[in-house]
Amino acid sequence: MTKYISILAALFFISCSKIPTTDIANLATDIKNNEKSVSMLNTVGIGLLELSNDEDFKNLVHKQINIAFDDDFNVLLKTINDEKSDLRSIFQQSIQKYGAVINKNSNTTSLNYTYFQDNIKLGNAINGFKMAQEVWYSQIYVPFHKEVDLQDIPTIAIGNINTKSDILIGYKLDAYGNLEILNVDEQYAKTHLTWVISVNESVNNDGVLTTNLVKPQKESNTKNNEKFVGVTQIKISDKKEKWWQGKADVSFGWSVINTPSGTGCNNTNWNEALETIKIGNNDLNTWKTINQTLASGNGNTNDLETGETILFTMFEYDKGAGLRELLFPPCYHSYYYRSDDNFYAAWGPNQSMDYADFPNAQPHPNWTYRTKSDGNEHVKFRYYER
Repeated sequence: MTKYISILAALFFISCSKIPTTDIANLATDIKNNEKSVSMLNTVGIGLLELSNDEDFKNLVHKQINIAFDDDFNVLLKTINDEKSDLRSIFQQSIQKYGAVINKNSNTTSLNYTYFQDNIKLGNAINGFKMAQEVWYSQIYVPFHKEVDLQDIPTIAIGNINTKSDILIGYKLDAYGNLEILNVDEQYAKTHLTWVISVNESVNNDGVLTTNLVKPQKESNTKNNEKFVGVTQIKISDKKEKWWQGKADVSFGWSVINTPSGTGCNNTNWNEALETIKIGNNDLNTWKTINQTLASGNGNTNDLETGETILFTMFEYDKGAGLRELLFPPCYHSYYYRSDDNFYAAWGPNQSMDYADFPNAQPHPNWTYRTKSDGNEHVKFRYYER
């Protein structure tokens, strides 16, 4: 049972579902106005036009994209800037040359696709811009990297994170420097080199890759009596991402509570492991290995004990999305996850997630596996001693 919260977004959090109201309001305002993030991305897009037919620059971009630093074909603008220190001045020239032409286009102005020209905001567009308490980083993403001709002049598409459309506004220069403004859909991007300018969802406020806060446990240490539940594999049927958004950022949220009686649940803590694995089109409907331990965080011990229940959800994390409320009846507490879509799967009390539902034979049979399914989405759990 879910319902979409009207507040559009909140800060990254790990253990407590209580989010400061002021932080939610600040970030929600930035996203709802749909000006700051889109203008930053549009600034990058127009700034890149002057470089889009520069062979050395294209080679630099595609060399970095081939690295796939976050397991997707994209590169941060700040990474490009580290290798090309005059990027800001070139952006200024490009915006002065093409900005006014683009601004006259009815499609861009009606969508608030404005741009910045001053040095500070240009620097922010390249090296990271603040959204409430977060820092968002612009990136270049090539959706069909293996299918298109990387020697072509790229079409630069603005990946507006707030749009529900599969069609993006794009800018392209021909070989003579003439500017074309066009609509870019999936079929176009499959046959034309397209640089999608979007916000990276994998890096933290410092612009470096985040790491799971609950470390996967090796299946070798069974010396003591702590009993853990972990996720070993998943299989999903839907990325829940548009063609221009890249791979799905599959994430987990969970809590461990005393098995409820009546309407009570004793624990409001909420743990998250964001982006435990990325799933592309070729990964759908196949089992993918993760090995993610679910520490209980119940304030007592870290293991799953008699009389305890796991509350668990698997969802697609979206950085620019709002919070969705998750309820586990008969618990009256609200838990939240950050996504544009409903979860892949969610289980709680009375849904075979109690201590008693996991293998409890004595002596305990280590590394016993069980699979749960929600429609076409599947999770394989393990229950083990560590």
